[in-house]
Amino acid sequence: LAAGNYCTFNNFDEFRKASGTGRSDVQLQMRNAGSNAIVRSEVGLLAFPVSFVQSNGATELAGGNLFGASFDIRGGILKGAGLIMGDVTNGGEIQPGIGAGVLTVSNASPQTYTTTTNGKIVLQIGGLNPETGHDVLAVKGNAILAGTLRAELPSGFLPTTGNAFTVMTYSARSGLITNYEFPNYTFD
Repeated sequence: LAAGNYCTFNNFDEFRKASGTGRSDVQLQMRNAGSNAIVRSEVGLLAFPVSFVQSNGATELAGGNLFGASFDIRGGILKGAGLIMGDVTNGGEIQPGIGAGVLTVSNASPQTYTTTTNGKIVLQIGGLNPETGHDVLAVKGNAILAGTLRAELPSGFLPTTGNAFTVMTYSARSGLITNYEFPNYTFD
């Protein structure tokens, strides 16, 4: 292949980094496309320096982290706790944490997190403390917001009047989340 021309890998099953604490580069245009497809980082750093597009399936941080120029989540789920070093566009669903936890979008240079009108952020609210009691999406750069925020209460937790939950942090923000789903509680 000529410089700049990369093969495309269409994942319809399981693609995971399960060993080695260092960085593992995937020098392909990665496409996570199958309804049962999963890309999973269990240890170290799983890197997609060319491109990463997900139209279906799941991408999971399960003890490892992700690196890439950008992560274009057009459908399916991006979930877990850890660090994503690259811009993230959410047109699917983001679920920070494993239980309660933090998903961080950051790198040496500020990264951008963008939610499209179809994008959804799903948060577990099980206590007052960020990261241990409830999920947090931490953006160490710009957050461009739209779409839906869904809050779920696991394990019988019930907030009381006056409780506040910091579920997203960012350096700068534009746009607003305009749709809210609270299936088992009424929040203000």
